[in-house]
Amino acid sequence: MAKINKKEFFIPLKDGQEVFCLRYTPEGFSQQKSKKTLVIVHGLGEHIDRYNHFVRYLASHAYQVYLYDQRGHGQTPGIRSYAESFQTLVDDLDFFIRYCKEHNPDSQFYLMGHSFGGQVSINYLAQHPKAVKAAVLSSPNVKLAFELPLLTRLFGPIISKIIPTLAISNEVLPKDLSHDPKIVQSYQDDPLVQKKVTLCLGNEILNNLKIIMGLSKKIKVPTYVFHGEFDRVTSREGTKEFYKKMTVKDRKLKIYPGFFHETLNEIGKGEVYEDVLQWLNKH
Repeated sequence: MAKINKKEFFIPLKDGQEVFCLRYTPEGFSQQKSKKTLVIVHGLGEHIDRYNHFVRYLASHAYQVYLYDQRGHGQTPGIRSYAESFQTLVDDLDFFIRYCKEHNPDSQFYLMGHSFGGQVSINYLAQHPKAVKAAVLSSPNVKLAFELPLLTRLFGPIISKIIPTLAISNEVLPKDLSHDPKIVQSYQDDPLVQKKVTLCLGNEILNNLKIIMGLSKKIKVPTYVFHGEFDRVTSREGTKEFYKKMTVKDRKLKIYPGFFHETLNEIGKGEVYEDVLQWLNKH
């Protein structure tokens, strides 16, 4: 197996916010005739180191992969699980992809977003329809699979305007992420995992969900969409509805039988890895 070079670094975004980044590059990548680079956007409360196994799989198949801890997440400094607007997160992704392209002018680019990262990616793809060659949406947050507590729904939007950085539970239960007990335990023990979300960010996410179905028709690149059958975090049916509303001809939907939310961390994840690789290879 070819050597994989991993680089850790920080870059400043447009507003000066520093973000922690990772780059995985297979040895000999610069000599490849066809260079392919994938940018991955992680989910709410987690961080990019949780993708190490999946990323190394792709890198072992000649893909270069870039990831960044979104503001308020992982090793990126700042208030935990906070962003002043959803558009800020979309702009961050745009800035990061532009950065990656500047450093890899002869590479083709692909985008993959998981859960909340899938929600950010959908908005990005709708606003920048020609920025990447193809996309992958993993359990995208287009609709929640659970109902938020009544008090959160009633008073969250009001209090978020008064105390935007106030943090409450993000309602994600570790046991709902994967059938693999090691994944569940590592998530529970991970000091970089945030189990709360600020009212401001939470409210921004919910407001964006009100318009996200309408963005389906604005995605113009080939897109692979997949979801776990028994996902209790983001809605499988919501993903089906979003996929049905998409108009791009080159698209694919797959529901993984029995899987929970984090299909990339499930028992049987090898099938998911292979499916993503095959999709990318075809494009």
